[in-house]
Amino acid sequence: MPVTITATPHDVISLIAPGAQVVVRDEEWLVRSARQTPTNGVLVRCLGTSTLVRDTEATFFTHLDRVEPLRPEETRLVLDDSPNFRRSRLCLEAVIRKELFDETWLNDGWTVDAVTEPELAEALGRAPLGAVGAEWTMATPLRRDMDRRQALAEIAAIAAIMLGLSAEQLCAMHRTQLAVLRKHEYRMAFDAEGRSLCGYHQSAGYRQSQLQARAKAGDLPREWSNLWKLYEQYEDDPSSVDWRGHHTPPFTRPDREAEMTRVYRSFQARLATLDGSGHR
Repeated sequence: MPVTITATPHDVISLIAPGAQVVVRDEEWLVRSARQTPTNGVLVRCLGTSTLVRDTEATFFTHLDRVEPLRPEETRLVLDDSPNFRRSRLCLEAVIRKELFDETWLNDGWTVDAVTEPELAEALGRAPLGAVGAEWTMATPLRRDMDRRQALAEIAAIAAIMLGLSAEQLCAMHRTQLAVLRKHEYRMAFDAEGRSLCGYHQSAGYRQSQLQARAKAGDLPREWSNLWKLYEQYEDDPSSVDWRGHHTPPFTRPDREAEMTRVYRSFQARLATLDGSGHR
């Protein structure tokens, strides 16, 4: 279909001049050049900017395709009504990730010993830390509760090494300054898929909150309205609980001090192998 702009050829070219944003075939493009042709209207050379066509070069003719300029004065502000502004935050995260992406991330990995901690290594291995790309996807690491918690433990250990603190000092700070966190983690467990179960609602993950809400609405058995009690029942008698595919045994209980100590020693060993330029 032809471009729906009731203007002279000169006006059309000014509206889709180099640097302008246009929509063609339901995708957004950045105009690189535009010139009038004898028979096919304006020839528009573009570079894709939306997700499916990003960095793709294309050429369009206004007599063959609908070329719609994106006019700033017609911008409409749309309220993000998703919980905790989730859509806006994901959009910003995707933009930031693409700008910061470095291919060395592909070689990254968790500081977990598969020999001494096989269950933890297997759970974390289901979403490898290095399985990343410039584009955010549903498979991008740190989506799971266990992954985010492991990342926090590793960041704490790195910070302690940078500040010249020992592993013992780091653990002492955890014991004396983070009493509420220790209390919450005493009633916490992770399943084999990295999903958490918590005894305190302040620490409950998205899945736990949703499952408990479904139980209160009558979509799941009544006992599912308190998943921590159900987990304690499972600890006493594993055969008495059917997780219905929502959680996958075995479960592991967190121990932040042990985790931070192990991570600290792992990073300390890595640091000892680096030369003055920061390379191994």
